[in-house]
Amino acid sequence: MGLFRGPYIVFSYCYQICFQGCDFAGHDLHCKPELANDLEGLIAHANSLGPVCQGFNTNGWFKTNIAGLPPQPWTNDPMKGVYRRVDPTSQQNRNLPGWEFIQGVDYGGNDICGRADLANNIEGLVMFASTLPDCVGFNTNGCFKRALGAQSRWTSEPHKGFYRRVVAPSAAPVNFPGWEFIQGVDYDGNDICGRADLANNIQGLMMVANSLPDCVGFNTNGCFKRALSTQSRWTSDPNKGFYRRVAAPPQAPMTPMGGIPTQTGGMHGMPGMPGAPPQMGGMAMGGTPMGGPSKMPISVQWTQLPGRLSKMACGGRNLVFGVQENGTIWRLLPGANQWQQVFGNATEIAVGSDGQLWVIHQGQIYRWTGGENYSVNAWQQVPGTATKIVIGSTNNIVALNGTRIFKWTGNGWNQLPGEASNIAAAADGTIWVVGTDKHSLYKFTGSGWEPIPCQHRFVEISMGSSTCVVGITHDGKMFKYLPTFNAWQPVVCNQAKDVAIGADGTVVVCQTDGDVFISALPPAMGMM
Repeated sequence: MGLFRGPYIVFSYCYQICFQGCDFAGHDLHCKPELANDLEGLIAHANSLGPVCQGFNTNGWFKTNIAGLPPQPWTNDPMKGVYRRVDPTSQQNRNLPGWEFIQGVDYGGNDICGRADLANNIEGLVMFASTLPDCVGFNTNGCFKRALGAQSRWTSEPHKGFYRRVVAPSAAPVNFPGWEFIQGVDYDGNDICGRADLANNIQGLMMVANSLPDCVGFNTNGCFKRALSTQSRWTSDPNKGFYRRVAAPPQAPMTPMGGIPTQTGGMHGMPGMPGAPPQMGGMAMGGTPMGGPSKMPISVQWTQLPGRLSKMACGGRNLVFGVQENGTIWRLLPGANQWQQVFGNATEIAVGSDGQLWVIHQGQIYRWTGGENYSVNAWQQVPGTATKIVIGSTNNIVALNGTRIFKWTGNGWNQLPGEASNIAAAADGTIWVVGTDKHSLYKFTGSGWEPIPCQHRFVEISMGSSTCVVGITHDGKMFKYLPTFNAWQPVVCNQAKDVAIGADGTVVVCQTDGDVFISALPPAMGMM
């Protein structure tokens, strides 16, 4: 039982707290079944009842009293639960770092863009506003402004109004974890790239800097440095200067070139698969340095999805699945940002571009046979056991059992040479693995493994095709493979835990806190 993280992260109308999956027995006022799961309709009706209504559940039952009552579990659906009326005077100050909340007002004109899908989602609105360098504020309906015009009052609701960007006029910006601000100075030369569009947007600059593994600092004009040389003073403005990294960026250790030892033994749970696979790992990655391609991060527009997940799978925009920490399986409804529960539980999940859906539950492998009817038990067990499974398509299904690699033949498993710590497969037949040293990358050639240059330590990789590959590093950053240069370009994304990408470039990420975001990386980006 926890705080609900559905499509509305911050609720207005004085109804803010939701106990996911729970209800309160008794004290029913009346029921409006026609409003079931319609949060806006439920909140509006609750308001029309006045203070006599103290809460409601998502099935449409309105309550006269829930104070002090114990919540009772009634569903595993993360979109259902009970809402409680909250005294608006008890809410904490709604100002956020860098943003001042002005209740009930708006400013006319000067619109940059509108994001109605983020209305009342303050976290999402702030995140998006931080990507707009000329944004000076936004209203809670999702309208972003480049300047402030005539002020007007438009609502008395305590949680709606306007967030205005604020910069302290007499104090330098605060230090951020891992970064030290040095007022008024800069360092000559050693430029990685420039982002003049992010000048003085410290949050935006910080996001880019954190995605550049060799960045040791940046100035507030948007110039990123790979080394610090001669220091010079260039401004007396207390809010301008240089941010210096105070902790060295993590570097993946490189091990010397060596032989490839052999291990013996079959794969537990997959009898009849003997072999002595060579162990991958310990092979230094030489090859092309990141010199030809741009090091400027790929900027994408992330859309937050409701709920929290721990594992993701993506075969394309209409084939997105996920698993919660408790093992519940969910499918993203095509054309909507809503989840549909799938019968059963899983610890790992994979889906191909052709809709092949497989899961691992308690080490056993299952495939879905129920078509679009996800409310019935249509799981068919597949021989063998596994710890990880990936699907490009029906003809390219690959599994790990421990560190040993197996490919599905249609009626059984064929062991591939080598060992790995992670795997990825695409619809075009491509197979990549992360070596057992959790650093080296390899591509399957049909008979062996070819090294892929990589300077990062990936804990997760995913691919939609041979030219559409992404990886997540141990510190939560994302990189996309550039096949033209045999190199990696950072993607603006932080705190990532798991990633999945489809053949159409759709990419879904769950963060370390379980929040889920979706975007698109067109294949052409891989050729930048």
